[in-house]
Amino acid sequence: MMTALAAQAGAGRPRRTVARGALACAMLVLAGGVAGAQIPAAAPTGPNPKLEASRKAFEALPETERKSIQDALVWAGTYNGVTDGSFGKRTYDAITTFETRAKLTADGILAPQERAHLAHAATRAREAVVFRLVTDPVSGIRIGLPTRVLDKSSQARSGTVYASSRDRTALALFVADPAATLPELFDKLGVDGPPTRRVSYKVLRPDFLVVTGTDSGRRFFTRIAKGEAGLRGFTFTYPDDAGAAFDKLTIAITNSFDPFPARPSGGTAPTPAAPPAPVAQTPAGPRLVGTGLIVAPGRVLTTAAAAAECPAPLIGRARAQILRSSAESGLALLEAGAAKAAPVAPASREPAAGDSLAVAGFAEAPAAASGGPSVPTLGVASATVATEQPALRIIAPLQAQAGGSPVVDRRGQLVGIVAAAAAPRRIAGVVPQTSYAVVPAATIAAFLTAAGVAPAAAEATADGLTAGTIAAAWAPALVAVECGPTGSP
Repeated sequence: MMTALAAQAGAGRPRRTVARGALACAMLVLAGGVAGAQIPAAAPTGPNPKLEASRKAFEALPETERKSIQDALVWAGTYNGVTDGSFGKRTYDAITTFETRAKLTADGILAPQERAHLAHAATRAREAVVFRLVTDPVSGIRIGLPTRVLDKSSQARSGTVYASSRDRTALALFVADPAATLPELFDKLGVDGPPTRRVSYKVLRPDFLVVTGTDSGRRFFTRIAKGEAGLRGFTFTYPDDAGAAFDKLTIAITNSFDPFPARPSGGTAPTPAAPPAPVAQTPAGPRLVGTGLIVAPGRVLTTAAAAAECPAPLIGRARAQILRSSAESGLALLEAGAAKAAPVAPASREPAAGDSLAVAGFAEAPAAASGGPSVPTLGVASATVATEQPALRIIAPLQAQAGGSPVVDRRGQLVGIVAAAAAPRRIAGVVPQTSYAVVPAATIAAFLTAAGVAPAAAEATADGLTAGTIAAAWAPALVAVECGPTGSP
């Protein structure tokens, strides 16, 4: 089986020495071939003030935001390292290169508006190839897949091969022979082979190996990881003349590679060669469709999309009635008898591009390690205004079903609610910064006035509230909007 893998691990002879060297350097970092994911800044003549200022600004951000920035820099084509949130010269160089290309001040410090610009550029690049996480039903591997590029698939005994219908680009996932060891596979894969296969880089560590090279006009990148469930890996191949765009995809795919994803049941990994065992079917529990804002006693505001998706919604696991829904405004008003209103403070001014905001809302989380129905959990995320009125948009790392979540300024005032939009899948375990449309407060006020609802007012507090403070203040006004299966109360 591994002989066949070696044969398919192809990629073309290098025609651009500089480009190949850059990718090899990236592979060294991704493979852990240097001490740490970042290369410390060399400073023979003393510290670099610009780099240290960049470090201070970067490390002041939350870890999730640091990882999201690095992921966005990968998609912008300036970062070729691990998205671990740590800072080093590689991250600094990536930021300044992006700033230079975007004709911004190349100081290594991403201001909120610059982060929004970066996130928007990354979103465009990511969606250009429709990059999505998939879990292979054969090997059990979870990995990022450029679905527009790899538009067909076929299953083998050891894993699934995703391929392009237009050229010889392919991503092969596999489980190695149980009797094989990493050193044995390294010896097989890490050698040149007649007539065209040439290995350009290889590394063996106790828990993984990486081999890259060229073969018959294609580049290849193979990584195999060792775990309690055995050896699992992938080989990504693409035409040598595809250039930097596919080098970037290689980095994104590698950062997303999860050979042994957590299993809610805590069971052992499946054996690819054996048919799946019958699983007892249990009734599905309610599923989250959005967040609701209690605007008056028994009245909950959410998105029209949530109402359209679930004509019989649940609030507090009890049936709610749709009183009013407007496709034009994107809003819906629900009746929920148990909902008790909390005062809401509408924003006293319209937000400007680059303003810092917070988004509070519900996301689904597993109920228990035994694998039960998901339960809605309230969370908060920092956001930045990307575009101003009339088409208000924010940049934020939001979870799925974020529609209806209130967008709040740093004085605790309501700016709007997130319009209906499916959140992107996680990439390398991180929800990336993405652009979302917002239904502004003025539209909400007009909708509620037409429905005869007058929300209780609340005074604004001092500026500069943290996201955690905002979440605690808004929690009493928020409810999960769910859709129950047939037979729910």
